[in-house]
This record gives sequence, structure tokens and C-alpha cells, in this order.
Amino acid sequence: MTRFGQARLVDNDTLGQEGDLLHFVAEVAALEELRTRLDTVEAHR
Repeated sequence: MTRFGQARLVDNDTLGQEGDLLHFVAEVAALEELRTRLDTVEAHR
């Protein structure tokens, strides 16, 4: 995650804030699962 221009590692207790940039790393074979999870999170906002 990048917050205020500073890269940081996050854990399960980290809350996202407006302006945060999230960076994802995934195997090509897992991209569809990642997209599905992100879509599910978006639907619950």
C-alpha cells in the first residue's frame, strides 16, 4: 500500500483511507479469483 507517497506493508488490522493506493501481486492463474474477490468487495461498499 502507498499512503501519502510512502510505501508500507499492511496486515489484517490495516484500514484503508481515502487516497491510499493498493498494490496486488498475483500469479496469472489466480487473476480471475482476484478479480472476483475485488468485485465482491466493491458490491458490499
